[in-house]
Parts: sequence; C-alpha cells; structure tokens
Amino acid sequence: MAPHDSLQSERDGAAALKHPQPRRTMPPGSKQSPDTETKRREVAAASAKNREAIVSQIRAVTSDLDRFWGEIIKGTKDYLYGCEEALRKVIQLFKEKRMLPEDREKAWRVYEETWQEINRRKRQASFESRVHLQQRAGDVVFALKEHGPREARERLREAQRECRERFLMREDFDEVRRSFDEAYKQIRAESERRHQEFELKRSEYRRRLEDRLSKAKEYLQRKEDQADRIRRNLSDNRDKRESARNPDFAFRVGQWIDEGERQLDEVMNKISEVERQIRDLEDKLGQL
Repeated sequence: MAPHDSLQSERDGAAALKHPQPRRTMPPGSKQSPDTETKRREVAAASAKNREAIVSQIRAVTSDLDRFWGEIIKGTKDYLYGCEEALRKVIQLFKEKRMLPEDREKAWRVYEETWQEINRRKRQASFESRVHLQQRAGDVVFALKEHGPREARERLREAQRECRERFLMREDFDEVRRSFDEAYKQIRAESERRHQEFELKRSEYRRRLEDRLSKAKEYLQRKEDQADRIRRNLSDNRDKRESARNPDFAFRVGQWIDEGERQLDEVMNKISEVERQIRDLEDKLGQL
C-alpha cells in the first residue's frame, strides 16, 4: 500500500476517535461545584498528558529520521518502511488514550504532518536513488567502450545489487530499469559484434591453417617421391659397382653412391621436419 493510501486508511479508521461525541454542558446560569471543577481540571490534565505522550512518540520517529538522514541513501528502503511501521503503531494510542477533542485534534495534526514528512523524504530518497543509479548505468556504458563487455557486465551486476538496497518509488524504479535495460542491450550488441568478429577471424585462421596443411602434405609427398628415386638410383649404382670390371669406373660409381647417400640424408631430414609441421598444424586445427 502506498504511503498516502496508508494515511487515508488511518484517517478513515480513526475518524470516530478524532471527532468524539460532544460533552454535555451545564444549563445557562448554573454554577459548577468545586468537585466538578476539580474533575474537569484532572480530565484536562490527563488529556494533555496523553496528547504529549502520543506527540512525543511521533516526534521520536521524525527526530530519528533527521538524525539518520545524513547517513542514508543505501539502506533507506528498510529504514523508511520502519518509520511507517512505527507510525502505524501510534494509531493504537489514539484508541487507548482518552483525550479531549482539542488535544486529540492537535495530536492528530502532528500525526498527519509526520506522514507527510515521511512521504516527502521518500520522494527525495527515490529521486536521489534514481539519479545515482542512472549515473551507474552511464558508468556501465562507459566501461563497455573502454574495457569491453566483461567489465561492463560486472559493473551492471553491481549496480543491480545496489538497486535492490535503495528505496525507489514505482515511477523512479521504472526509469532506472529502462536505463539498466538500455545498458544491457548495448552490452549484448557489443558482445554479439565481437563474437561475430571472432568467428570471422577464427574462420579465416582455420582457412589459412588448412591451406598450409594442404601445401605441407603436397610438399611431403614430393619429398617422399624424391627419396624413393634416390633409393632406386643408389640400388642401381651399387649393382653397377659390384659388376664393374674397370677400377676407374668402379671408383666413379662409388662417388655417385656417396653423393646419393648425402642427398638421401638431406631429404629424410626435410621429411622429418615437414612431418612435425603437419602434426603442429593438425593440433592447431583440432583446438579450433
């Protein structure tokens, strides 16, 4: 129930207490006895005492409000609701304490003024909370531009947690929620943009790796073919050297064999290097 609704309910429920039936008066020209005058004074004193007791309890709420106000923005919500609850308990005193109409009227006026003051404080607290939280939403957008979605998302969560601690009236809460929603939309849009950019770069990176892998495998195949040719030549030259009858020719074939073995070692080393490159490229592709 809104504060002004609570106040109206208290007015309706205490109307009879505020306006009791008029007292009987003495006929014109009659004199009050000393006992009657004493009784009247006692009733008036008791009424004034009850009025002061009620007013004192009401003032205690506003006095605490003034003392606490300099310290509150966070925690305002529970505190103001506590003030309202304290005032609602005061209404029971209007039912329990007997007072003259003028004393009841004075006490009730203080009661109404206190409700109005609390409502004013609620509007002030709500306004200050809205301004502060909308600034926090602006900080989120700034963090998004400067540090990226992750930092912005964390700051938005912090602002939302703070929002739950602050007092906000419905219209101010809706304004804050719209500011938070707008910040979240920007975070989401930037996240999606970065994700698409990342996927595009990853796709391009994959294409380059696949192209390098394909070329490496083709190169490996050429080197393996080269190694096979060298092995065949070596085999032929060894046969020639075994069957050679001319020493000079046998010596020359031996040189061919030495050169072929050197070339084969180079090719086999190159094949090992290319095989390592292929394994590295396959591992990188497997991690994408």
